[in-house]
Amino acid sequence: MESTYDVAAYDYSKLGDDPTKTSAPLGNAEFWGIRSINGRIHVDVDRYCAMCKAIGIEEFVPQFFVDHLNQRIDFVPDQIHRYDYSVNEFRDLIGGLNKDWVEEYKPVFRLIRTPEPVEDDTRTSELMYTGDSDDYDDIEVDARIAAVKRETKYEKIIRSLYFQNISKVTAEVDRYTFLVIVKHGYKGTDFSLKSFYEFTDGLSRDKNAKKICSLPHYSTYSLLHKVNNFLKHNSLQAYGSLAKSFPKNVAVSADHPYQNGMFAEDWIILKENYIDNLFDKLTGFFEDYCRTYLGEEVEESKWNYDEHFVKAAQELSDPMGYIGLPY
Repeated sequence: MESTYDVAAYDYSKLGDDPTKTSAPLGNAEFWGIRSINGRIHVDVDRYCAMCKAIGIEEFVPQFFVDHLNQRIDFVPDQIHRYDYSVNEFRDLIGGLNKDWVEEYKPVFRLIRTPEPVEDDTRTSELMYTGDSDDYDDIEVDARIAAVKRETKYEKIIRSLYFQNISKVTAEVDRYTFLVIVKHGYKGTDFSLKSFYEFTDGLSRDKNAKKICSLPHYSTYSLLHKVNNFLKHNSLQAYGSLAKSFPKNVAVSADHPYQNGMFAEDWIILKENYIDNLFDKLTGFFEDYCRTYLGEEVEESKWNYDEHFVKAAQELSDPMGYIGLPY
């Protein structure tokens, strides 16, 4: 990290040094040691750390600043915008998909009628039209049959909604991957995993460079795409590709093996909470990708850009209403 300079003398006396006073100009970024010089943000590290500590909000203080206290450093971030780091594009996408899944889609599952209320409703409805106790056994049978029928339909609907979300996540991940590799020089007019892998291989001229399949979370990325490919095509080739790489994730029948056109959803096996556990691993995959192939400082990318400190100054200016940065 080379974007540091000896801090220029700056007179803070007119601003004060106690952010807890009601007269403190908290809305003035310079109060926090943040100044705009020639279109770039400069941060007086000592001033910034001292004011954050005084107000009790040190979330915005990177470890780099802590390590360079009392060294009179005027820090200029490496980048200007959050999305100057491609890893942040992936982080925000996956974070948004996770939020949508938890807050918007999962609650819908609870609205789907389960077999139990169907059984109860059937029983209640038939009891309304009889007062003969001899009918009770038949009514109980009818109620149970209705529940069994609903169980099959219920499971089908739940699986359908689940797999729809897997397809949605895959489509969005691929869309963002396409955007990122174009930004980094990809010239193709279409996106596929093959073209993504070939482009990635071309980012390094070293024949012994790490292959994308060796990244720690590659299996998560690969399984997602093979499942989605099977869902799209319902083909024996897609089934075989999934079964070859992830045999535990497909059903096998010796009597009635999978054939072209069979419904893929009936043949896919995923662990409980697969989608819930997916997002952190996908984030890890793209962090490793951006670190390995794009040369990004993944940890620094969380804060080492001008917009981070502009947003921090805005948040710190209202400590009573502080809820934290959205990233």
